[in-house]
Amino acid sequence: MAQKLLFITHQLSKTGAPIVLLDMIRICRQAGAQVDLISLLDGELREELRAMDIPVTIEDEIFKKRNTFYDLANTYDTVIANTLLSYQVIHVLNGAPVPVIWWLHEGEQYFEYFKTVLPDIKSLHANIRTYAVSHYVQDIVRRRFGCELPILHFGVREKARQSAPSPSFWNTPDPKHQRVRFLTAGTYSQVKAQDILVKAIRMLPGALQDQCCFLFCGNEQTFDPDIFVPVQKLCEESSCSYHLPAQQHDALMQLMEEADFLIVPSRVDPVPAIAAEAMMQKKPCLITDVCGAARYLKHGVNAFLFSSDDAAGLCKMIGQAVRLYGSESAYQRMCSRSQDVYAAHFSFDVFALKVKELLLCDRPRLIFMTGVYDILDIFTYELIPAFRQLGYETMEFDSSDMQKSLAKLSEFIKKPVTAVITFNNLGFNMELVKGKNIWDELGIYCINILMDHPFCHKPALDAAPAHAIVLCPDKNHMRYLERFYPQLPITGFLPHAGKDLHIRPKPIADRTTDVIYTGGLSKSFAARMMPDFSQFSFDARKIADTAYEDLIRHPRKTTEQAIEEALLSSHIYLSNENLCDFIEKIHYIDLLAVSWYREMAVRLLVEAGISVTLYGTGWDGCEWLSSPNLHFGGRISADAAVVEMQNAKIVLSTMTWFKDGTHDRVFNGMLAGAVALTDSSVYMRETFCGDIDDPAAELIMFELEEISALAQTVKALLADSERMQQIADNGRKKALADHTWQTRAQELHDDLLSQLQE
Repeated sequence: MAQKLLFITHQLSKTGAPIVLLDMIRICRQAGAQVDLISLLDGELREELRAMDIPVTIEDEIFKKRNTFYDLANTYDTVIANTLLSYQVIHVLNGAPVPVIWWLHEGEQYFEYFKTVLPDIKSLHANIRTYAVSHYVQDIVRRRFGCELPILHFGVREKARQSAPSPSFWNTPDPKHQRVRFLTAGTYSQVKAQDILVKAIRMLPGALQDQCCFLFCGNEQTFDPDIFVPVQKLCEESSCSYHLPAQQHDALMQLMEEADFLIVPSRVDPVPAIAAEAMMQKKPCLITDVCGAARYLKHGVNAFLFSSDDAAGLCKMIGQAVRLYGSESAYQRMCSRSQDVYAAHFSFDVFALKVKELLLCDRPRLIFMTGVYDILDIFTYELIPAFRQLGYETMEFDSSDMQKSLAKLSEFIKKPVTAVITFNNLGFNMELVKGKNIWDELGIYCINILMDHPFCHKPALDAAPAHAIVLCPDKNHMRYLERFYPQLPITGFLPHAGKDLHIRPKPIADRTTDVIYTGGLSKSFAARMMPDFSQFSFDARKIADTAYEDLIRHPRKTTEQAIEEALLSSHIYLSNENLCDFIEKIHYIDLLAVSWYREMAVRLLVEAGISVTLYGTGWDGCEWLSSPNLHFGGRISADAAVVEMQNAKIVLSTMTWFKDGTHDRVFNGMLAGAVALTDSSVYMRETFCGDIDDPAAELIMFELEEISALAQTVKALLADSERMQQIADNGRKKALADHTWQTRAQELHDDLLSQLQE
């Protein structure tokens, strides 16, 4: 059955957002969808819609007629609300049965102007899926509403020219193409910022001006005089600058085809279509770094980037462009790389594919297990909204209320489900009929994301469902699964991630907690895990003690490595099955090693006179707990720990013996705007700059073998607030880009879930 879609836009003018919505409508119609449209204002696009036999209703009082509109909207499969100005639709349909796509195109000034009437984007119900047209809009929403939107770029179509080429304007000032041709096109406005280009041209040395030809193109009837008048004056006074009235699209594309570079000096521009069209024609851009397209551009590789309002910076980029043009091979490389950006992100084929996935396919569906441990639920509650923003329908299975959750499950599975996602085995081995795993019975993949070493979860892994996928936060753990659990169909590496509270971090100098550590000591628990050593045919206690001492002396070793080496040195040879069983039985030594270094790290700081705030269980037996330098708060929730980090200068972490992996404490500290100070691992060293002497440091790493120098490192940091601020800023930027649960959701979608849906 054809999809029935309702599109809503603020107007039908031939401007950016309505035009790209029309492209979306064409894609849906060509795919066989039934399409209706409501617009708040009429306009020229009405004729094109009529030619496509698309019913159009002009209605500017949606909220006043909300009951009628609500009933109408819920007769469609999906509603697509275009632009911020469709906020009335969102207010009316928030929480309604019908899925709604809200596509945002606007710059900061619109968010500010409409701030009193806009809904809280972060708090919208799951049926509202909001998309940003560019990273620029994404950044605005993150800053204002504290949530991360997925990107939906529009596509630029390669259109056949409707008319024969006209005599080229460029032939008048530059008939033999002896000068480097720079084109800029757009409305003369503060936003498009042609005044910055004027200033940059006037800064050029005379000899460099003689090598250039600048063409301004824009509406000369409707303009901002503060922008257009300087352009006019420049063109009157300069032999290298010219202006033309706004051109029809064919004529503008011809000008671009015959130019060498496009200049986009905009102060604000979510995604300048003209830049995408230039890249389509293999014309590199000189473009401000605030423009939406700039996120995909690399200075000197596929474009020239400069700061907005920086005429001197643009002047410098023009000089670099002229020099590049002097090398034919270098210029052609940049042209090709520029076109690669268009092909990957802004081509019409890419746009059409995304539209079809978004609107014309059944939404993928996920089940999330919660309800036992808050320290695990904190991760799940980050993933659920992230997957909703990626277009997934989600269900939470609350294990604390089995009756209600099973009833929800029976309804949810009436449509296909892509996977179940759980942490540390919650629901992994669930049975309704004894001996039959529920996920195997339903034919649903169960993705089990481990937060600990697999040897902590041997019983669950031994009874894993046939449709199991097990992901680990350490690459050594993944290798452990591959060796000892070859029956698992899919295993993989998924690093930990952090939780961003979406608040402006307090400056380091204003924070009152010098060092915070959030985590428990497990040595007392480890004692209760010791096995009955009489069950073994060899001296297992001696093997355990030897392996433990080896870990303390050589903390870069994995626990399984130390145990196996201790066995081999005693000439004890076990099969993989027996070795796996033995490692599980004596893995208490792992907890003891973690506790030894964890206690050592905190105690060294406290005894050096450094103020430490400590939260967690198991610390009560430490004799130094009464030190005046220690502020012990006992156990707090995982959410509360993240909040406490917002006031800390340094977030100290020792990982749970992850030698090629991560810990969420590190990323939570970075996202809190603190300096993350952690022991290293192979993955951490490969991923981050952690050297205190490196200006690019994103966190600070130390080696457990050199833990005696930890207090000296902390004192050096605390003595230099500016340096700490630099590290904290670098770290937060890195974590926001690569290490949030929103990022992990995208990785799971790209690398795993999309394959399960095929």
